[in-house]
Amino acid sequence: MSIYTKTGDSGKTSLFGGSRISKDNLRVECYGCIDEIVSELGLAYARLSEEKATHENIRTIQKNLFTLGAQLASDAKGAAMLKDVICEADIAFLESIIDNYHAKFGAIREFTIPGANVLSAQLHVARTVARRAERRIVALAEIKDENIDNILIKYVNRLSDALFIMAKEAEREEPKKEKKIKFEYKEASRKELEMIWEKNIADNAGDERWIAWRDICIAENAEGKCKTFIVSADGKPIGEGGLLFSPSCSAISERTDLANGESTANINALRIDPKYEGQGHISKLVGLMEKYAAEHGYTRLTIGVEPKESRNISIYFHWGYTEFVRYDIEHDESLGLKNLVLYYGKNL
Repeated sequence: MSIYTKTGDSGKTSLFGGSRISKDNLRVECYGCIDEIVSELGLAYARLSEEKATHENIRTIQKNLFTLGAQLASDAKGAAMLKDVICEADIAFLESIIDNYHAKFGAIREFTIPGANVLSAQLHVARTVARRAERRIVALAEIKDENIDNILIKYVNRLSDALFIMAKEAEREEPKKEKKIKFEYKEASRKELEMIWEKNIADNAGDERWIAWRDICIAENAEGKCKTFIVSADGKPIGEGGLLFSPSCSAISERTDLANGESTANINALRIDPKYEGQGHISKLVGLMEKYAAEHGYTRLTIGVEPKESRNISIYFHWGYTEFVRYDIEHDESLGLKNLVLYYGKNL
C-alpha cells in the first residue's frame, strides 16, 4: 500500500469513523500536537543510554499518546469502535513518576531554565508541546457537540508535569559536560607566527602586501626589533599584538618618540577573533606585554588608535594610556585612503 492516497489533496482529512473535516480543524490541530509529543519523546529516547529506566517510561507514555491521539482522531462512530482508551490507571502511572521523584529528592522550590544537558532540554521541549496540546484540547472541548472526554484533558495536564519531572531527573543523572577552553597568553613561537600570518594572508587573499608584511614581521622578531605575543585557545592562536622596540621597525619608521630601542617601546596591531571579543583577553595580553617590557628595562609604552575607534580610545585610557604623544596621517596607497592615527603614552 502506498503511503500517499491523494485523498487529502483538497485540504481535508478523514477521522476514524469516516467523517471528513478540514485539515485546519481544531481537532486535527489537537491530535497533531499529540503526534509532536510522541516524536519529541522519540528523540529523547534516542539520547538515552541503554541502562536508563527512563526508556521504559518514555515508551509507555508514547503508547498511551497513540491511544489518546486515536481518541481525538475519531468521530462518534469511530470512538464507539475503539478498544483502547485513556483511563485513570494511565494517569496514575504519570503521577507515580512525579511521586517517585519527590520521594527521592523532595519538592522543587526553584525556577528551572532548560539546557542543563541535551536530554533534559529535549524533555522540556516535549513538555511545552504537551502544554500546547492541553490548550488546544481545552478549546476543542468547549465547542458544542465535540464531546471530548475530560479524562483526555486530565491526562495531558498530568503529562506536562511528569515530563517536567523527567527533565529534572535527567539533569541529575546526566550533568552537562562542558569542555573548558584552555587560554594561554605568551610570546609567539616561530611556528605560531607562521600560523597567524597564514590566516591573515588567507583572509586577505589576492593582496600580496600581506605576504611582504609576514616576511618583515618574522624577520624583525628574529632580529629582536620586536616581539609578537599571542592569545591561544587550546593551542590555537586567536589573537595577537606586537611589542616594537627599535625605531628601525617598519611600523615605527624612525619615530623615536614611539620606540627608541632603550626606554620607549610601542604596542602595535592588537587583534582578537570576533568570537572571543569582550572577554578580557586583549587586556590580559597587554598586561603581559607591559610586564615583558618592564623586565627588559623599558619604562614607557606608546599605543596608536584611530579617532573613529572611540571604544578603543576609552579602553586605552582605562589601561592608563592617557598622555598624548603625537598624531600622524598614515596612507593606504592601495585604497587611496588617509587615516588619522593618535598616539598615547604610559609610564610603566
